[in-house]
Amino acid sequence: MNKKMSLSIRRKLILTFAIVLLVPSLIIGGVTYWTASNRIEAALMHSAEESVNTADSILTQNIGARVTDLDYFASVLNTQGVDEEVTEGAGPVRERFKEYLAIHKDVLNLYVGTESGATLLGLDQELPADFDPRTRGWYALATNSSDAVISPVYMSVDGSPVVSISKLMEDGQGVIALDLDLTGISETISMKVGEEGYILLLDDAKQVLVHPEGGVGQVSQEGYVASMFAQNQGITDYMVGEQKYKMAFHKNELTGWRIGGTMSEGEVTEETSAIRDTAALVLLLSLLGGAVLTFFNIRSIVSPLHRLKKATAVLGQGDLTEELDGFKQDEIGELAANFQVMVDNLRQMITGVREMTDNVSASSEQLSAGTEQTTKAIEHVTIAIQDVAAGSEQQLQSVESGASSVDTMSQQLDYISGNVNLITRVMSGTAASAKQGTQLVETTEQQIRSIDVTVDELAEVVNSLNIRAAEIGDIAVLMAGIAQQTNLLALNASIEAARAGEQGRGFAVVAGEVRKLAEGSAHSADQIRELIVQIGDEMKRTVATMADVKGKVTEGIEAVSLSGESFGTISKSVVEAADVMQNAANAMQQVAEEAGTTRVAMEQIRHLSEEAAGNTQTISAAAQEQLASLEEMASSSADLSLLAEQLQELVSKFKIYKGDR
Repeated sequence: MNKKMSLSIRRKLILTFAIVLLVPSLIIGGVTYWTASNRIEAALMHSAEESVNTADSILTQNIGARVTDLDYFASVLNTQGVDEEVTEGAGPVRERFKEYLAIHKDVLNLYVGTESGATLLGLDQELPADFDPRTRGWYALATNSSDAVISPVYMSVDGSPVVSISKLMEDGQGVIALDLDLTGISETISMKVGEEGYILLLDDAKQVLVHPEGGVGQVSQEGYVASMFAQNQGITDYMVGEQKYKMAFHKNELTGWRIGGTMSEGEVTEETSAIRDTAALVLLLSLLGGAVLTFFNIRSIVSPLHRLKKATAVLGQGDLTEELDGFKQDEIGELAANFQVMVDNLRQMITGVREMTDNVSASSEQLSAGTEQTTKAIEHVTIAIQDVAAGSEQQLQSVESGASSVDTMSQQLDYISGNVNLITRVMSGTAASAKQGTQLVETTEQQIRSIDVTVDELAEVVNSLNIRAAEIGDIAVLMAGIAQQTNLLALNASIEAARAGEQGRGFAVVAGEVRKLAEGSAHSADQIRELIVQIGDEMKRTVATMADVKGKVTEGIEAVSLSGESFGTISKSVVEAADVMQNAANAMQQVAEEAGTTRVAMEQIRHLSEEAAGNTQTISAAAQEQLASLEEMASSSADLSLLAEQLQELVSKFKIYKGDR
């Protein structure tokens, strides 16, 4: 069950490379697009806020200038002089009013209303006979405040938005006021925010003063109006149809009017579409390039592993003639070379064992034959003892023949014991070779781990470079902000120069040059920021590549560890075989010792045979004991022969020459 569920190395590598390529690429692309969208949205909102501030400054400057003019007139005029001039029908005040109106084209009329009900107009205009300024709103508002007051916006005859600004005179007996045409101010304030955004202006009665879709003088019913009047400044979201907008608004402290700068969120999408497409293209190219590199890397690893797998399968069947050559000089090549050394040593060991088992088999056969002969001799001795009448001379000859056979058997046992000891020494040498191979694998693993540490240090250097590139990008953003501020200052300077007329023309030229310089600085900052983004992308790809290399090094360490475990297993098997051979040698030594004992016994029998006359019973008992010892020797010889046959059967499973079957 576990074997079916396990993944092959090829599938593991493909899965690993797929995760390494897809996950970081998708994260980087998503974070890049999200960051770019937020920064563009923040930049557009900052532009909207700057436009609102600019419109607020324009509104304050223009209306503030008229308030200042009213303060001046209120301080120099007196009610008594106005009443006298109204009675006489002419005077210096009206002339000054006419001069003021001639200079300030946006002021529709300048007039004074007194406590006595008299009205002095700057324009030559007839008033109704029942006209009383004290009943007018501008008069009532001014008398309730020590500062200049601004009336709600109303529409003139020609459809222009107009406000009345009134101020209580210093003597408190009259009010001076002017009607201000807001058309010029509205046109100045009506600026675009980005590509689709715009500036809107509402008075304190929620009437529209500036809006690209018109509706000037009408009370706005849009949902964002409540948010604009709920606080003095802020940012709000609202919908127009299916289009989503974001607005930054501000309250003008002089008039109490609300100025808003809108931005379409669709514009953010359009601005980031190029970034999105570029990120998608880079992601696709990265995935394609990574897939190609992954294919070749997996192929370079799996192909030699398949060759090594086929070769080890042949070796596992006992065919030691397989040669592990033709591999590249890499970790797998070194592993194949170490396997080849192991196979060569194993082939030599099996050859020696095969020769020794042949010798052991032949010696065991000779031992069996000698034992059989000795047994027969002892039987003859027993018969001779039972038939003592046949003469002790014949018995003595039989005993001497048995002693000779025992000597021959002892010599054969010594020869077999020497061969078994030689096999034991060969097994010990093979175990030492396997241990040396294990040490070589451990050295290789240490070298690969050193490479892993070097890869980690290189990854830290790349990450440090990436941080420095981000810091340079922040400096470029700061340069762009300074350029925007410079551009705004140049715009304000242009407005002031326009107000100054001919005297400000030179200053307007300088302001234009400053604006060009600011635009150039902003363009340069954008180029720097784009370069920093490209460098950041390269750094991130480098980090991904270093992670890929680190994964390969880790796989190399695992492969070397597996090789070390294989060498350990081989070493253990060889040691166990050496232990078996040592046991066999000990058994042969015991047999040799028993043969020596038998030889001593035969000597005793020979001496007893010379004294056979009166000791027949003693000789018979000794013969029975000797026969039992020979039967034990025959049993030991049979066991040794069986062990030799089993060892030959095991060795025959290995193929060490091309012609073997």
